[in-house]
Amino acid sequence: MSYSLKIVNQVRTLRKKGFSIRELARKIGSSPDTVSHWVKNVQLNNDAQTVLLQKRKAAQEKGRAVVKNNREKERIQITKTAYELVNKIILSRDLAKLCCSLIYWCEGSKDTSSVRFTNSNPKLIRLFIDLLRKGYKVDEKKFRGLVHIHEYHDDAVQKKYWSNISGIPVGQFIKSYIKPHTAKNQRESYPGCLAVYYYDAKLAKELTAIYNTFTNRGVSQRQAGTLQKFT
Repeated sequence: MSYSLKIVNQVRTLRKKGFSIRELARKIGSSPDTVSHWVKNVQLNNDAQTVLLQKRKAAQEKGRAVVKNNREKERIQITKTAYELVNKIILSRDLAKLCCSLIYWCEGSKDTSSVRFTNSNPKLIRLFIDLLRKGYKVDEKKFRGLVHIHEYHDDAVQKKYWSNISGIPVGQFIKSYIKPHTAKNQRESYPGCLAVYYYDAKLAKELTAIYNTFTNRGVSQRQAGTLQKFT
């Protein structure tokens, strides 16, 4: 499509006033490449450069806002889907055992003389113990808590905090472990870690056997699927 010299000159004049190439292209119904070719030799004064800079910043802010809004919509949808999924699941005793064993596989001790689970995440500590209590008839007296803290923590306060999280009485907490600290990065909100002990070797071995069996089953199924491709 050809354009008259009058339109070309109008475009060049508007460019000098701080119109962006995309604005000009939309204005005359042309492509940005065509407009760019017309105005490539146009000299912009300080005012025009300032206008273009402000428009560029505004466009960037708008773009960031759109991305942020889309991410928030995605987060809400994902959260909704997860909520609907989890609320459809009936947590049976067997499922509690399986979930507990998988969490134990990730964060628990591999020593099967007792169950030991250590973490600094209160939600994960609570979940593990809740699943353990749901899946097994535990003896509450066999629980022990060991708090890992720094010297700047209040030992009594942290024990009470982790007691509330775990449901293990403070009287069943053993002497806290004071972790070495350089004092360079003191985190007042950091609650330390809790090591949960449950003195039952049989239960520790069962948790280990469950996650080993479950993970091995997954490997076996993949291997069987691979073999089927060649038979």
